[in-house]
Amino acid sequence: MELQSRTAVLTVRLNKPDLAALDALAEKHGVSRADLARAVLLRSVDVFQAEPRETEAILSLTQQVHGLGSRLINHQIQNRTVAARAIAERKTMGHLS
Repeated sequence: MELQSRTAVLTVRLNKPDLAALDALAEKHGVSRADLARAVLLRSVDVFQAEPRETEAILSLTQQVHGLGSRLINHQIQNRTVAARAIAERKTMGHLS
């Protein structure tokens, strides 16, 4: 996607507590007030473009969840295999009596 220069200006009025909250959040994430406000606005209208750091975090979390799911499925398969063997052994023992 081609980056376009930002030439349009949007002026927004906030009350002091809202501005303080915006500034605190911007400081927490290490971005400027304008960058934070832009990101929030663009995300709210589905024009979100993930930053590389966010993309990496999303990919890492997705891989972790996939790994957990795979291990859970393998564990369930093992449990069912053990249960099926136990049932088969009980049936075999029942026929031998």
